[in-house]
Amino acid sequence: MTEPYVLFDMPEGDGAADIEFLEGLGHRVVVCNGPSLDHPCPILEGDSCQLVEGAHAVVFGLDLDRAKNRAVLARYRGSLRDDIPIRVVARADQIDRNAPLLEGIEVSALPETAEEEADPDD
Repeated sequence: MTEPYVLFDMPEGDGAADIEFLEGLGHRVVVCNGPSLDHPCPILEGDSCQLVEGAHAVVFGLDLDRAKNRAVLARYRGSLRDDIPIRVVARADQIDRNAPLLEGIEVSALPETAEEEADPDD
């Protein structure tokens, strides 16, 4: 039996602090940067994904504005056992737009960036 791990679906370079925190607590973390032209997602190709199948939790931080990423999340919802938690990390506007997809999933809103917080009337 392999050691359990948390699967982080994050764009390359994101989530480093969270990964470091979890690893510091003794959790093994495996990272997937999501589908790309060079690396199609096996789940979207109709195959299984060993990374997902071996995870004991999933942190999903891929851009929900991309249809392929939403499709991956939908497949996770339909295929993961009920005891495998999924946490989605997304912008507030993405959470609002994707409410039906996110229903029943633990969701954390990303903090707004300085550009998003800026008032155009200032």
